Amino acid sequence: MPALPGTRYIPLCRLPAILLACPTMKRLPNLLTGARLASAPLFALLFMRETLWSYALCAALLAYAILSDWYDGRLARRYHCVSVFGQLFDPIADYVFFLTAFLCFVATGWMPLWMYVILLVREVAMHLGLRLYLAHVHVSMPARRSGKLKTALQCVVAGAGIVLVAAYHLAPAGWMLIAAWWMFLSIALVSAFSMVEYGLALRRLLSGRCA
Repeated sequence: MPALPGTRYIPLCRLPAILLACPTMKRLPNLLTGARLASAPLFALLFMRETLWSYALCAALLAYAILSDWYDGRLARRYHCVSVFGQLFDPIADYVFFLTAFLCFVATGWMPLWMYVILLVREVAMHLGLRLYLAHVHVSMPARRSGKLKTALQCVVAGAGIVLVAAYHLAPAGWMLIAAWWMFLSIALVSAFSMVEYGLALRRLLSGRCA
C-alpha cells in the first residue's frame, strides 16, 4: 500500500520501544507483576468453587502467571525500565502464586500435606533465607539446573492438576487420584533435591571465600 503524503509509517518491531518511551508504559512490567501477585487469591477463590467454569478460569490465571513471569522481566531489561519493585516482587509473585495453587490442591484432598510442606520449606529457605543472605554478604550465585527444572515442573504439574481435577469432576476415576499423587510427589522430590543442591553450592561458595 503506497504511503499517503505526509504520513510516516512506524515499523512494527519498533512499536514496543516507542510505547515504553511513555512514562505510563514504563510501569507495564510492574503492572504485570502486581497483577500476577493479585491473581493468587483470585485463583484460590475460583478453585474452591469446584465448577468447570471456575477450573477453566484457574487454568487461564495459571497461563497468565507463567507468561507474565517470562515476559515482564524480559520487557524491563530490554527497554531499561528495571525497578526496585520489580526486582523485589517478581520472585515473590511467583512463589506466592504457585504456593497458593498447590495449597488449593491440599485443601481439596488432591495433594498430601507433607508434600506441600516440602514445597513451602524450599521456597521460604530460598527466598527468605538464601537470597537475603547472599544480598547481605554481596555474593551472587548462578541459578542451578535443579532450580530451573523445579520451575518448569511446577508449571506442568499445576496445569495437569487442574485438568485432572476438572476431569474428575466430570467422570470420577481412581487412576486420576493415583496420577495426581505421583505428579505432586515428583514436584516435592525435585524441590527437596533443589534445596539440597543450593545448600551444597552455598557451602562450597563460602568455603572458597574463607580459604
